[in-house]
Amino acid sequence: MISFSIRKLIIIVLVVAFLIRLPGIFYGLPYHLLADEEANIYGALKMIELKTILPVLHRADFDGLLYYPPILAYIYTVLFIPAIGIMHMVSGYSLDVIKDFLILNPSVFWYIARSLSIFFSLAGIYIVYRIGKHLFSDEKIAIITAFLYSTSFLETSMANTAHHWTTGMFFALLSAYLVLKATANNVDNSRRLLVFAGLTVGVSFGISFLVFYIPPLVLLIAYYSLKDKNKTRASCIGAMKSILYFLVPSGFIALSVLVIHPGAFSFQALHTGDIPPHSGEYIFSFIIYYMRALWNF
Repeated sequence: MISFSIRKLIIIVLVVAFLIRLPGIFYGLPYHLLADEEANIYGALKMIELKTILPVLHRADFDGLLYYPPILAYIYTVLFIPAIGIMHMVSGYSLDVIKDFLILNPSVFWYIARSLSIFFSLAGIYIVYRIGKHLFSDEKIAIITAFLYSTSFLETSMANTAHHWTTGMFFALLSAYLVLKATANNVDNSRRLLVFAGLTVGVSFGISFLVFYIPPLVLLIAYYSLKDKNKTRASCIGAMKSILYFLVPSGFIALSVLVIHPGAFSFQALHTGDIPPHSGEYIFSFIIYYMRALWNF
C-alpha cells in the first residue's frame, strides 16, 4: 500500500509541472515577445505552402527562415495541417480567406506548438524519473530527481515556448535511458535498444544541433561493454560493435538532416557567436557560444 502511494507521487509531480507550465501557452499572444519561436512555426507553414518537406530544394525560401534543423518543423506540419482543415470545415470559409485570417493572427499555431512543448517537457520529466529509478533502484530518489528537474529554471523557462530546447532534450534523455537499459546486466535485446538509442539521439540532433551528450553515452556503452570482462581482443571488438549499433543509426539521421536542410547548419556555424559583428567565424564558434550559455545557466 505504501509502495503504491509512493508511485502516485510521480503523477502529482507531473500534474504540478503541467500547472506551472500551462499559463505560458497564452503569454504575449497575439504578439510574439519571445525570440526564435517563429523559426520552426513559420518553417512548418512554409512547407505547407510550398507542399514540400525538402528545404534543400527551396533554399531561397528556407535558409533565412528555418535556421534550425527541420525535424521539429516536420512535427508541427503534421499538427498544423489538421488544424487548418478543421478551421476550414467549421468556418465554411475558403482556404484563401482562412490564410488571410491566419496571417493577421496566427496565434492558433502558437497554441499548438507551445502545448506540444509542454507535452514533451512532461515526457522528459517522466524519463528523468525512470533514469533515476534505474540508477539508484530507489523510488523516492527517482521522484525527488524528477521533481527537481521539473522545477529547474532552465526547464521551466523553455517548456511552454515554441523553441527546440525541450523537444530536443526529451529525445536526448530518452536516448540516455535506452543506453542505460541496454547496458544493464542480463539484457537480451541490448542491440535493439542501442539502435533505438542511436535513432533517438539522431532525432535530437535533427531538432537541435547541440548534442554534446553523445560522447558520454559512447563512453558509457564502451565502459559497460568491457566491464567484468577480460580486456581481450574479442571483448574489445564486441565493445566496438556495441558502439556502432549506437553511432550508425544516429549518424545516418544526422547526415540525412544535413542533406535535407544544409542551410540551417551553415547559418548556425557562421552566424551564431559572441564576437560582433560576427567577424572571424569558424565552425566551432557557435559550439563555444552555447557551451558558455549552458555553463552560465
